[in-house]
Amino acid sequence: MPRSFCKLILLTFAFIALVTDRSTAQSADAGGKLTIYGMMTQVGIVAKREFLDGQRRVYKTIYYAAPQHTGSPTGPYFEKDLQARSVVVNFYDEFSCVVREERSEPPGRLASTIERKCVFGTAIPEQTIYRNHRGIRERQTTKTGTLHFSSDGKKVVAMNASLPQKTDLVNGWGRKEGGMAIGIAVNQPKGRQQELTIYQTTKNIDRSSDKTIWISPLEYELTHSSGRVIPYRGTLNNRGQKIPNVENCPGMYAISAPRPGTAQSGGPIALMDHYDPLPIGEYRFKMKLCVSGASQPLVSNMITFEVID
Repeated sequence: MPRSFCKLILLTFAFIALVTDRSTAQSADAGGKLTIYGMMTQVGIVAKREFLDGQRRVYKTIYYAAPQHTGSPTGPYFEKDLQARSVVVNFYDEFSCVVREERSEPPGRLASTIERKCVFGTAIPEQTIYRNHRGIRERQTTKTGTLHFSSDGKKVVAMNASLPQKTDLVNGWGRKEGGMAIGIAVNQPKGRQQELTIYQTTKNIDRSSDKTIWISPLEYELTHSSGRVIPYRGTLNNRGQKIPNVENCPGMYAISAPRPGTAQSGGPIALMDHYDPLPIGEYRFKMKLCVSGASQPLVSNMITFEVID
C-alpha cells in the first residue's frame, strides 16, 4: 500500500476522532444540567448549571442568584427567573487533576483563579494557590496548612498551619510567654486608611493543658509618629462588643487557642472599621492578647506603616 495513502487514512481517522470529541463537548455544552436548590446558600446562590466534557468531567459551572424581588430564602425558584452570578471553568491535566480554575462574573470579567499541583499521577491536590483578578497570590494551601499573603503576594502576613513553616511571618513574632507567642503584620507598608488591614497569628509552641485554652484581644496600641496615641473606636463583631478589660478577660467571644505545634490566624483588623479617620503620617502598632490561666498577656511584635491621602 502506498505510503501517501496510509498517511491519508491516519489523518482521516484523526479528524473523525477530533470531530467526535468536539461534538460530544458541544452537545453537553448546549444545555448542561441545571440543579435548583431548595434553599438559598449563605452567599445568595440558588442554582447551578454544570457542563461535562467528553470524559464526563465538569468543565464549566454557572451559578445563579435569585431575582431581587424573591425575598424568601427557601424559594421556590424557577428557571426563568434565575440570574447568572458567576461562571467557573476548570482545566484538567491528563490525570484529571484540576490544575487551573477560573471564576468570572458578568459580563465575563475575571474575578479570581485557583492553581493546583496534584500528587503525580493522581487528582489529589498537593498545593493550591488562590489568586485575585490581577493574578496576585492571596493564599496558599498545602498539607501542612494555609499561608496568607500581603497585597503584593510576596510576604506571609498570617498562617493557619503546623510548625515550623519554611516561610515565617514577614515581621516575626512577639516574645514567647507561657509557651505561646503572637505575631502581627500589615497587608502593605503604606496606603489609604481603607486599604490597610492588620493580620494577627497566635502560635502555640509547647503549651499543653487538660482544659481548653482561651484567648481574646486585650489591647490595641496605635501611635502616630508625633507620639499621639490613637483611641480605639471599633468593635470586635457585629454585636458591638468592645475589647474586654482585664477583669473579664477572656471575654464571652474568646476563641480557643491553637494546639501545641500549630499556629492560627485571628480576625483581621481593618483600620477603617476600627478607628476614626486617621491623619496622614507614619504609625506604630502592637497588640496584647489575654490567655486563660496565664499570669501575663501575650504581647505582639511592633509593626510600622504609613497612612497616605
